[in-house]
Amino acid sequence: DGWIVIYLCGLLAVIGWGTWGLARDSLKLGLNAVPEGVDESAVRATLESEPGVTEVHDLHIWPMSTTSIRLPESLHDAIREVARKEGISIGLFIASAACEKLAIRATEEHLAARARRGDRSEFEAALCRVPVRAPIRTTRSDRRG
Repeated sequence: DGWIVIYLCGLLAVIGWGTWGLARDSLKLGLNAVPEGVDESAVRATLESEPGVTEVHDLHIWPMSTTSIRLPESLHDAIREVARKEGISIGLFIASAACEKLAIRATEEHLAARARRGDRSEFEAALCRVPVRAPIRTTRSDRRG
């Protein structure tokens, strides 16, 4: 019986030792802690030194994941070229593109939810309340202003 307890304690110690770093990093990520090696005061000072920035009052620095993605070479080359022209990193380009896609999906879902709550007869009743008038004629130069 004693050997089983010793074996299990040893096994738990090895597992705990091997996973401590992962558990620590996960906890930091969950608590929105500043990533290791990042000097928050230096980041704040850099941001405040930018022209037009008067104050940095609510700074959050989140860690980036180390997820690796695989892309076809032709796509990677095209992304690299666009990122170079825009003066940004490939990672920032991909993150920005992902944010745009997520925003589009969120907008679609929001509009679909609103449409499901809509009532065709109420919509048509609202249209009937709009006065009938001739359209206002404008020129192209009027629309630029």
